[in-house]
Amino acid sequence: MEIGSQLLQGLFEMSSEDARELALEERAARKGIAIMLCGLAIFAVLNGIVKDLTKVFPVNEIVFFRGAFGLIPLTCGLTAIETRPRLRFYHAIANLPHVAAMTGTLVFAYIAFATLPLGEVTAIFFLQPVLVAVLSSLYLREIIAPKVWIAVAVGFAGVLLISRPIGFSTDVGVFYALAAAICSAFTMMQQRSLSMRMHTVEILVWFMALSALAMLPSFAVYWVTPTWQQLGFLAVMGLVSGAGQFLLVLPLKFATASRLAPLQYTNLLGGLVVGYLWFSEVPDVAMIIGCAVVVAAAALVVSAGQAAEPQLSSADQNRS
Repeated sequence: MEIGSQLLQGLFEMSSEDARELALEERAARKGIAIMLCGLAIFAVLNGIVKDLTKVFPVNEIVFFRGAFGLIPLTCGLTAIETRPRLRFYHAIANLPHVAAMTGTLVFAYIAFATLPLGEVTAIFFLQPVLVAVLSSLYLREIIAPKVWIAVAVGFAGVLLISRPIGFSTDVGVFYALAAAICSAFTMMQQRSLSMRMHTVEILVWFMALSALAMLPSFAVYWVTPTWQQLGFLAVMGLVSGAGQFLLVLPLKFATASRLAPLQYTNLLGGLVVGYLWFSEVPDVAMIIGCAVVVAAAALVVSAGQAAEPQLSSADQNRS
């Protein structure tokens, strides 16, 4: 009887310990979700700021200030990461293709912001996972599941609904938004490879530093001298951008990537809300349906990828 009671007591203690551990994990996951939502909200507002800035400044100038001042909060935030990444100068060369593609993403996206409603650009940008699947098939010879090809077709049908067929012949902004999504898809493939060798924050630091440097030669052609007030505004834009970028990386310390991934879809809501409140952009029925179709296609690709890939270890999740 005494042995039996001891066994029962041991099982009870184990179960309570497991419950405590699960509660701590859930609390950490909720913290990660809250941080991620803050970061996404910052970028929704930041896109509105960029759209306003494009009325005065050329895109190359905005990209420069975003990278130059974005480095400050990004490097300061390294203290919040348990495993602080080291910046290795020989990694700069390995990051050059990623920097080129990501800089192209920003340039094309910012031009699209200047010519299209924020919600429309954001929705087209959700083609990124769909395009990653296509590029993986073409360049990496990966076998793509049939439902992913269905998602590809559905995603592009959604873009047609958003822009309307006539939009492709009259509104060049659609092409810039698509170009941004394509460049972003390339960056995702490159980052997948880079993250095997270096920390995500190191990749971000090299991107911001090198993209800012890459814009310097273009100032000979496109440059608008800002007033002191405008210079302060550009600096704040860069600082907020760096802070928001860090808030999208930090949550991986508290929650798994699969738990955080669906939160990306709040980007679309943020784009629609900021576009409506800031620029009086009212989406029509066709655009709303098109947005829903594109998001559904992206969700289908993401869910297929999560089902096909094994669960990441905690070390891998912190690195990706």
